[in-house]
Amino acid sequence: MIIVCWRWVAPGDDARWGGVSSADSSALELALRLRESQPHHEPVHVITLGPPGAEQALRTALAAGADAATRIDAPVALQSSVTAAAIAGAIADLGDGLIDGSAGPTRLNWVICGDYSEDRGSGSTPAFIAADLDIAQALGLVAVDIGSVDGSDASTAAMTLFATRRLDGGRRERLEISAPAVISIEGSLMRLRRSSPMAELAAQQTTIAVIAGPNGPVDTPQELRAYRPRPRVLAAPAGDTTLDRVRSITGADQQNHHASETVELEPAAAAARVLEALRERGYLD
Repeated sequence: MIIVCWRWVAPGDDARWGGVSSADSSALELALRLRESQPHHEPVHVITLGPPGAEQALRTALAAGADAATRIDAPVALQSSVTAAAIAGAIADLGDGLIDGSAGPTRLNWVICGDYSEDRGSGSTPAFIAADLDIAQALGLVAVDIGSVDGSDASTAAMTLFATRRLDGGRRERLEISAPAVISIEGSLMRLRRSSPMAELAAQQTTIAVIAGPNGPVDTPQELRAYRPRPRVLAAPAGDTTLDRVRSITGADQQNHHASETVELEPAAAAARVLEALRERGYLD
């Protein structure tokens, strides 16, 4: 089984504008690709925590291809450790033998989360889930390659993932991850597929399981600030020389780029040309 954890957020508690982060959507797309890569097509189950309004997000997941969905009826503002404990309990309630290594398609292979939410963006819930389930974790992944299935028996096969993890200082870490494990991925990794109109209609009729969750404690921050996401990973500028790379960054190598000019002048003449260009473009009187 593949579990996808979504964090539903509604600005001002208005369910009409509720949704999930791009990282959560990316997590579902990865789960669907993992299911398609395996011979026995493990079911993808999406779990979220929130009020009844959160079910619309789950129906979006069902329309995209998820096999089942569960809503934990609890306040969204629960502390991360409490949210993770509720999700881990819901995973355990899905069936016996998910984590203890028993054979069969109901064995838990992956718990996939987005690495940030649209409200707090702390990224701590996946780590708490891994601790509660007592399985491995690999967090903050910026690239994931699906490996090969090990073993001849497809019912007991374990999938291996090869991933790249973001580290401080612009460094990267290459990982080989074996199931079962909790992973979290960034929203730039992949985009959730579009659902067909027929799938959208079918999802509206699908029954969503609802289980009771905790009522507290909740986080009550003294100051709320807009979340600033991490910068996206961009490819290095192309070019063999410094000038070529500068042209690539500034777009000066594009055709019909009216604001670009390359000159080779002495420092004084170059400064004069910069001032002249600024006057021509109206930035200086």
